[in-house]
Amino acid sequence: MFSAENVTVTLNRKEILHGVDMVAQPGQVTAIVGHNGSGKTTLLRAMTQEVAYGGHIRLEGRDIRSFRPWELAARRAVLPQASRIAFPFTVLEIVRLGLTTGTEAARSDLPQRALERVGLAGFAGRFYADLSGGEQQRAQLARVLCQVWEPVLDGEPRWLILDEPVSSLDIGHQLEVMELTRDYAAAGGGVIAVMHDLNLTSMFAHHMVLMSGGHCVASGKPSDVMTDATLSRAYGCALQVNTAPGSDATYLLPHMARRASLNAPECTNAMYIAMNRFTVRPENADAFEALWLGRDSHLKDMDGFVEFHMLKGPEGEDGTILYSSHTVWQSVEAFKAWTTSEAFRAAHKDAGKTMKLHEGSPKFEGFQSIQTIASD
Repeated sequence: MFSAENVTVTLNRKEILHGVDMVAQPGQVTAIVGHNGSGKTTLLRAMTQEVAYGGHIRLEGRDIRSFRPWELAARRAVLPQASRIAFPFTVLEIVRLGLTTGTEAARSDLPQRALERVGLAGFAGRFYADLSGGEQQRAQLARVLCQVWEPVLDGEPRWLILDEPVSSLDIGHQLEVMELTRDYAAAGGGVIAVMHDLNLTSMFAHHMVLMSGGHCVASGKPSDVMTDATLSRAYGCALQVNTAPGSDATYLLPHMARRASLNAPECTNAMYIAMNRFTVRPENADAFEALWLGRDSHLKDMDGFVEFHMLKGPEGEDGTILYSSHTVWQSVEAFKAWTTSEAFRAAHKDAGKTMKLHEGSPKFEGFQSIQTIASD
């Protein structure tokens, strides 16, 4: 087990992490996600002792400060976000560096095997500087694999610690790398990865740690962490998730995301987002869109109203169409004033004329209100 308890980090007299707790288990892929500047990489650097920290970080119950450097090198390997190489090394020379820091120095076959594992067979003799960014990233991953090739050594799990391992990769190689991490975990090792792609995280991670503002705001299975309300609060925009047909994996549809602060430059306080979902039969779609978009005429004169969006989602297997609406307010008080106003009653009276509950009418799927923070 790799754990952090009440970890704090201060850089340039500014506190970056504020008492973060997290646990990563061997046999699992643990993903750390969050917005830019949320503290993901800083947490990873604390766990690899690259920055000074307060609190406790333990590897298999032992304080990580008590390990000798060669002991840590044999137990965990680290892939940074970027690696700059100034000298004309070949790819093979870069990958073989992993042998010098691990326990597999005598296994001369490992660099070639590692290159094959990351899809770079035949690249050994090429100069590292001549590779594309994505190829360099995979070459560095091959180096890391050489360091801890066996996921379990002498009965103890070993760890891959990866900072944005798929950031420079195309979709095919993203899947290849994420499958590699899943296989490593399935063989008994542990993987901790900083990720930005929430959909890949949902597909491959067993455990998810969501960071925001230097705090861990949620952790657990991706399906538990990736909810509309939790993600919208953490990322400061209106987000919706769904579940792929025939799969338990939660996914996020970026086309349905909206920034909370759009068209509201004067609002720097908390904003309130009211969201509705409807399932509509195709033959009713035009009438439904005309009806629901007409709400704008009732809303535009309300104090505290910011914007209204109607979003059309994908068709379901039964042919129905998922719609969602977002109404953004400067405060929850403004939203409450709307729900008790004459304009609200008039809007719903108009809606009632068309949206009668009979077969084929729009089906109300749910209502959710999200409090989030607007950017300046």
